[in-house]
Amino acid sequence: MTRIYCSFFLFAFFLILTACSKQVHNTQAQVASEVTQTPEDSNEDLDEPLPEEPAPKLLGTSLFIGDSLSSNTEFAHSIVDFINSPEDHCEAFQGSTLNQAQSYARPSAAVRHYAELGSNKDWLCEQKTIYRNGTGVNFTGGELCQGTEGETIFDNLLDGHKPQTLIIALGTNSLGFSATYIESETSKMLTSIDSSKECYWILPTYVSSKYRDRIVKTRNAIKAAIENTNSTCIPIDTFEAMRVQTQCSSFYVSDGIHHTNCGSGLWADEAISQICALNSPTQ
Repeated sequence: MTRIYCSFFLFAFFLILTACSKQVHNTQAQVASEVTQTPEDSNEDLDEPLPEEPAPKLLGTSLFIGDSLSSNTEFAHSIVDFINSPEDHCEAFQGSTLNQAQSYARPSAAVRHYAELGSNKDWLCEQKTIYRNGTGVNFTGGELCQGTEGETIFDNLLDGHKPQTLIIALGTNSLGFSATYIESETSKMLTSIDSSKECYWILPTYVSSKYRDRIVKTRNAIKAAIENTNSTCIPIDTFEAMRVQTQCSSFYVSDGIHHTNCGSGLWADEAISQICALNSPTQ
């Protein structure tokens, strides 16, 4: 009888060992299977996606607004060419092929003519020639002001063209006004620009000593407006570069404000260079 019990216990013990062995084997196989599903030495926290290349920021329609310095000048032609073909000017915009310049300029024009209603707006609307895309084509102030009832010219241009980028070169014709007034008028334009837009304000550049103090006042007022409105518009400051330039024997003509052809082209080159640098992948 004792032998029978011993045989029974030994048989039961053998069954238990066999079952345990199978359980351990299954557990090891499951762990091995789970491990093989994960790449060796992977770490989810470290496997972050590579940063995307920054997209060029001068795509789509660009609105360029200026005064006499942008009316059929080397500066105007270069800026318009840059907007239309930015890839020809710097590596930052290689592959940009969807660009279109919408340019408006008029001698004696200032921020107040674009940003106000009333008599200042009326003055611009009455002009016989508006310089489109850098040249004096058959386009009048009346055409510029069509459909602008109750709206500033600048707001109408924004609504009509829906530009992705703005390049503004105004300020020289505000020299005779106070800094407070210049800042106020500039702020009106800036607050109309949506923060999603790219915006560059090319500040008034180097002039003769006769106007230097006033041009500095104007430049500072524009920069103050940009800062105090929290605008995303970036000031493009060429003053010092034009002051020390040696490429042009004369930078401005006898009136001390308007540029020679050489000076006008050089001013554009410097402004474009700064915009390219701001859009460089290293920035």
